[in-house]
Amino acid sequence: MYTGTAVPALKGSYVFADFVSGRIWAIRLPESDGPATQLRALGRWTMLPSTFGQDGAGELYVADYGKGRILRLTSATSPSESR
Repeated sequence: MYTGTAVPALKGSYVFADFVSGRIWAIRLPESDGPATQLRALGRWTMLPSTFGQDGAGELYVADYGKGRILRLTSATSPSESR
């Protein structure tokens, strides 16, 4: 569950991935009984996403099993990623 601030569009969304395809998605879970809504594809990468982690600020990280990397999920428009 994303609770950070770097990617406001993901706030309150459950983030998950497919190990084989490298695709990552997010889905907004309902606050009460009812179906989940707003499934969004976040992209496809050349990695094997094996697990997610969260830091103290609620930012999400994904482990790439294939290359032994830990990557932080950010927005393409995040100030920390601007060039």
